Amino acid sequence: MKKRVLSVVLLLTLTLSLCGCNAENTASVIEEALNSMEEIQESIDDFEVPEEISKSANEGEEAKDGETSDESEESEEKAEEADTDEGYKTSIDLTEMFADEEAFNEAISSVEEDALKFADKYKGKLNNAETILAYFTELYSSDMYKNISNLSVFTTLGTSLDVTDAAFTKYSNKYSQMRTKVGNILAFEQEEISAIPYEERKEMFDDPSFDPYRYELRDYLDPDKVFYDEKTSQVINTLESSYGDAYNTFNILINSETANPTIIMPDGSEKVLSNSGFADISNGDYDHDFKMEAENQYYSKTKGTINTFASLLETTMKENYNEAQLYGYDSTRAYAMTADDVEPVIYDNIIESTHNMLPALQRYAALHKEALGLGEGMTLNELYQMTADYDASITFEDAVKNTENALEIFGQDYVDTLDTIAKSGHVDVYPSDNKSLSSFEISSKDKDILPYVFLNFNGYASDASTFAHEGGHAMYSYLSEHNPNLNIGNMSPTIFTQEIASTGNEFLVYRYLCDNAKDEEEKLFYLEKMIYLINSSCIRQVLYAEFEDYCYKLVEAGEGLDAETISDYWYELNEEYYGSEVDMSENMRYRWASIPHLYYEYYVYKYATSITYAGIITDRIENGEEGIIDKYLYMLTLGASMKPSDLLKEVDIDPTDLSTYETFATMYEKLIDEYEELLVKTGRIGGENE
Repeated sequence: MKKRVLSVVLLLTLTLSLCGCNAENTASVIEEALNSMEEIQESIDDFEVPEEISKSANEGEEAKDGETSDESEESEEKAEEADTDEGYKTSIDLTEMFADEEAFNEAISSVEEDALKFADKYKGKLNNAETILAYFTELYSSDMYKNISNLSVFTTLGTSLDVTDAAFTKYSNKYSQMRTKVGNILAFEQEEISAIPYEERKEMFDDPSFDPYRYELRDYLDPDKVFYDEKTSQVINTLESSYGDAYNTFNILINSETANPTIIMPDGSEKVLSNSGFADISNGDYDHDFKMEAENQYYSKTKGTINTFASLLETTMKENYNEAQLYGYDSTRAYAMTADDVEPVIYDNIIESTHNMLPALQRYAALHKEALGLGEGMTLNELYQMTADYDASITFEDAVKNTENALEIFGQDYVDTLDTIAKSGHVDVYPSDNKSLSSFEISSKDKDILPYVFLNFNGYASDASTFAHEGGHAMYSYLSEHNPNLNIGNMSPTIFTQEIASTGNEFLVYRYLCDNAKDEEEKLFYLEKMIYLINSSCIRQVLYAEFEDYCYKLVEAGEGLDAETISDYWYELNEEYYGSEVDMSENMRYRWASIPHLYYEYYVYKYATSITYAGIITDRIENGEEGIIDKYLYMLTLGASMKPSDLLKEVDIDPTDLSTYETFATMYEKLIDEYEELLVKTGRIGGENE
């Protein structure tokens, strides 16, 4: 996923509940990337980008003057044909982390024992600056934190490599139980610290000795923050241990227990409409009516169980709303944005600016339809079909080399580190039976362990940016984890900025491939991939966000989620976004039921904001702006050490200003202009005067 963070880029972290923050649900553990505690600006001002990165990046900048969609996986057979890579280990061996069940259980026991030692040493004593400082200093340097992180990585990867693996299901349950137990053991922290009068607490944490931890401690500096006593916190923590069960059920239902529909092909044969089977028809030489029939059948997959999917989503949203109310919030969105330390205006900005981009999207749709000669009509999936007659096979090695060539502007040290990760055996490359369909990166809090990258690489040119995307996550994690001024509590970037590093890499790779294309056909292909990236990772994600917000409002009003009502709204949103150029099949109204990101609590809008900032940054890099590469690389070393909007100030971006998003919209329109020029140049559409 692009979570992910779960998107997916994925985005993944340890889930110990500290500082008044709740343990995240299982969905976030699997998909949401790196949502950890944070630090302050003062402790990182002295940190500089490593000399070798800075030096070679400057050289690269001077020389330069002269989505991957997580919903369109291709066939495993194609991937295996492309597996001609040399020097790359293309599967992950999890025994490197824990050799067997005994080693796993020992780590679980070690964490629980360490938590008890912390409680014995500090419980009842967190009432003065000296003891509180010692507590956080010891906590963030402890093996317990690293072990929790390693266990999280291990169970996340294991359950993703085979969603039906009973052994890893057991490991995951044990990890979840341990997480709850440790959260209960350490629940004394927030009761004791919050019991200190606010003014005294504020004066205490203003002392420079707390500089390394001040951002993590921001909840204690919020006069409106709701805290609970130890007993209540333990009850809440225990109840929340079951949060995410609805997502787990969804994941099993959609990935292994809901049969794919079938269709009778024009030659009389029957074809299963798996993701790859449907892609074959969408991209194939079939008439409009047959493609519409295939789309309608494909989206019927969830129709028979649509009420079940609505119930699962409602359960998750009720859990999240209940949690928001427990901490004094009247809406889930307000709670989620406060937890991310994101200004509410940012959400409003991305919704408004995306609506302003819809005429450009619909202009692109009209051009695309004409270029493909789809006079009869265009399905939504044909909108995401490439115009160019180009999709050559590509090996994983090619994809890595293209990425490294495109990112040479960041310096040799950056490229060498990325190459080390690619060859480390920490990248699971190809699809396999029962493997999760998502793509994500996940990192341990142990900086001696390289990041892990989870892919479903199929060997098509359209997969060219897959490694670039997840490699961007991996490098952001790596650079932050190796910043000596950050601690284990704030080194992991949150999803709000993580997607900048991933989609930024995609933009740079696509532009590199455009600039080095062998002919106009190849250039058109990669140019359109950039447009596709914006359509799928910005505009489509905002559509998801509006649907999600609509559903939460229904839940919060006590109305619940009626499957047909929300399906109607989903259909209406799609018609509004894509306009008259795109024909919607009847069963498109059930498409929402297969989207995992709706379970992640105001997650998808962050894809859209991130790609906006990434587009602006990479456009400035492409235009040779002096100093932008150094600023960007520096930002990538800062982890989650300050408020996200303050991190973006390091690259001169203000996410609270609507004009920021207007800049990105202009970039989008220019790409469509460039696309139109290439269509004329390749004879696909007539010239302006024709």
